[in-house]
Amino acid sequence: MGHVITSHVARDDFLHDPLAFAAEYDLDATETSSLLAMRDDLAELTPQFIAKRQRMLTGTYPRTLGLLDAQTAAMLVEDYLEECAPVDPAQDDQRRFGELLCEETAKMASSTEAGDVVADMARFELLYQSVFWAATSQALRTPAGVAG
Repeated sequence: MGHVITSHVARDDFLHDPLAFAAEYDLDATETSSLLAMRDDLAELTPQFIAKRQRMLTGTYPRTLGLLDAQTAAMLVEDYLEECAPVDPAQDDQRRFGELLCEETAKMASSTEAGDVVADMARFELLYQSVFWAATSQALRTPAGVAG
């Protein structure tokens, strides 16, 4: 059900034909009923959820996306948002997007100006974020005042 609030396509499919949407995503009767009850709210809130998720992803990989031309960067983000339902915690979503960036920029490396630099930057930002997440995760698990 989370996909309907984070994808324009999923939201539009749901609003157009809620029962077909429910069948496509194997929703049970309770889930379908809940979505129908939230129909108007979903229509209004989905763009806000998408914009928030987009800001989170682009804010995590600003250098890589900044090295790409604006159209390519926007296409990669939009395709990810449409194809990949969000996952919790948000770090997992950010990591998955970073992995996609690494794959896609590696494919573009030979056909894009400075493509090898862009691919290296994607790998660097993913590595940087991974170290940051590991460090902050460890810090959150260590009780205050106790050295780890």
